[in-house]
Amino acid sequence: MRKLRYTYCMLLLGLVMKFPAQLPAEQNNKAGFRKSAYGGFIMHTQGLGLNLYFSKFKTADTKKLFAFDIVSMKHPKEVKSFGVIDENAKGFVYGKLNSLYVLRLGLGRKRILYEKLREQAVEISYFWIAGASIGMAKPVYLEVFNIVGELIQVERYDPEKHNLTNIFGRGPAARGISEIKFYPGVCLKLGVTFEYSGYRSGIKAIEVGGVFDAYPQRIPIMTNTKNNFLYPSLYINLLFGKKYF
Repeated sequence: MRKLRYTYCMLLLGLVMKFPAQLPAEQNNKAGFRKSAYGGFIMHTQGLGLNLYFSKFKTADTKKLFAFDIVSMKHPKEVKSFGVIDENAKGFVYGKLNSLYVLRLGLGRKRILYEKLREQAVEISYFWIAGASIGMAKPVYLEVFNIVGELIQVERYDPEKHNLTNIFGRGPAARGISEIKFYPGVCLKLGVTFEYSGYRSGIKAIEVGGVFDAYPQRIPIMTNTKNNFLYPSLYINLLFGKKYF
């Protein structure tokens, strides 16, 4: 009987000592990470862009988010054209007054729906962000023929004097930066994140969602058409980053 009790105790002790090694990998991998910084490349229904996130745990499954986006925003009526005189010239959008870029600064919350229990698994989270949306309208410059028609010069697009017969092509991209006009507004961003990094301190994720930008006045992108003050869009975001203690 005494030998049987000894064997039982040793077996129980062995199981207790072995148990921690069989816990889900995530319990060993969290290692107290409290903050993270990550960002990436955005492709959305009206353009492209870049973004950056900073997050901090508030509870075990809730994070506070700080977000920064910079994206281009196209008008639905934009169509690329080429000069009739030289098809090798740079393409341009006929009738486009300004190129619109949007800077978003926001705060929000992120909640973990399905926690990553193993390094090779996927963590699923959803989030919301609200904040400022600053529209930046940069005037469009074109290469045009002068009155004589022999010399090409760069001019700000003027629908009263420029047409398909005297436009040669698109002007320098940096031209007009000093003339940017700002349009303050608001934004709301909702999305779902799928994080799949195989390293406990790394972040690799795909994010999908929608953004709604709103401004108190219409932003003049195109001439001879109705411009918008509401800009809804859907997006996919490829993210990379790191977690910190």
